[in-house]
Amino acid sequence: PAQDLPNTARLVHARRILTEYVLPEIDPAVALLWFSEPDKTQHEDGVGLGRSGQAVAEADAEFGELLRWLEQNGRSETTDIFIASDHGYSTISEVVPVEAALRDAGFPPVGQPGGVAVANNGGSALFYVHWCDVDTSTKLAGWLTGQPWCGPLFASERVGNPPGTLPASLIGCDGPRSPDLIMSFPWTGELNPSGYPGYAPATGGTAGQGQHGSMSRHELRNVGLARGPSIHESVVIDTPTGNIDLAPTILHLLGFDDAAPAMDGRILEEALVNGSRAADSAGAGLPERKKAPGEGFGAGVRVRVARLGSIGTITGPRGEGSWEVEVGALKCVLKGGELEPAGLDSGPPPPARGGSRGVSVQFQSEELPSNEINLVGCTADEAIRRADKFLDSALLASLSPVRLIHGSGMGVLRRAISEWLSDQSHVSEFHPAAFDEGGNGVTVVSLHV
Repeated sequence: PAQDLPNTARLVHARRILTEYVLPEIDPAVALLWFSEPDKTQHEDGVGLGRSGQAVAEADAEFGELLRWLEQNGRSETTDIFIASDHGYSTISEVVPVEAALRDAGFPPVGQPGGVAVANNGGSALFYVHWCDVDTSTKLAGWLTGQPWCGPLFASERVGNPPGTLPASLIGCDGPRSPDLIMSFPWTGELNPSGYPGYAPATGGTAGQGQHGSMSRHELRNVGLARGPSIHESVVIDTPTGNIDLAPTILHLLGFDDAAPAMDGRILEEALVNGSRAADSAGAGLPERKKAPGEGFGAGVRVRVARLGSIGTITGPRGEGSWEVEVGALKCVLKGGELEPAGLDSGPPPPARGGSRGVSVQFQSEELPSNEINLVGCTADEAIRRADKFLDSALLASLSPVRLIHGSGMGVLRRAISEWLSDQSHVSEFHPAAFDEGGNGVTVVSLHV
């Protein structure tokens, strides 16, 4: 059907596909039904204003048709249902032309030295600096924090820590394709004309319309409901949860417990009857498939580290496809392809191999070897002293390559460490880390082990 406001015709069409074809003929273990309302109408008419009430009512009616189908076909008592919204909403208080203001302040487009590109994102703005230049990023952060419409400001690790910013990793927005700076507009809890709380500026639209994209509690605290044989009845959960937790919870209910720990979310145990899946037979009969390297790994999973000939325990993820593993007193960050599931019957971890002479090396708690050390904030002399001690420990543990984290900054610490490494006979080579693993802020060192 053609798009309309409210977009009810498309909602009806999507629901009919589910109840007239997908469920009766395909009968999948999991099905997803997505409604574009009331999102579209509230963007146009405002939160709870104009046709928004009609959009909510008609979306509810179609969801009611789904529940009716489950009841009529005897599936209501055997189906777990999860309801979630993508986000909440704020009412636009004013429109801020961020890019125009940026150009007026003297920042050229991103293709030029000192340039900046702006990606409008409703309640926030994303800034990409020419070649991720640290000086430009610091200048931009200083200008932004002086604007009356600037709220929380976050910086990618690759541009350092400009004054007035917080690490973008705190909000899960640091990575190879992330913006250099992220700004959320400030917000209030003021009620709009229909009685819904939450106002914030936006990069587009019109004052009075609905929008999202900021860090307002009214946008981040979205709808989450569940019902079914595996779900507790009449219980409100006040522990931190989010849409990110739905996939691992559903996988758990289907019996794929080995996959859930490898996901960023968690199983919503407190929402489940007895904290376990409803039926042991869930997922039975599905074909087995070969797992990709690292699949099924997560915190607490026991693995075999071929490089060390030892059994260890994963303590958590460390970047894309990498895991921090604790093997006795040794902590190291390894790729999933270097690890194998060990199972619960593998016995205690054997001693780590310290070389062909049968020497057993034990490390004191404050000198635990890892495959990386953080030198950010150190003077050059202090950093070299700590790095020297760290490389000695890595050699004893036959650990290579290792990472020296010194940050980008003005490059003083990086140059001092590079000059020192050039004179170390036990260093075979060193180079900056890959862009998505720290770039110029990290030096990767290979040792003669």
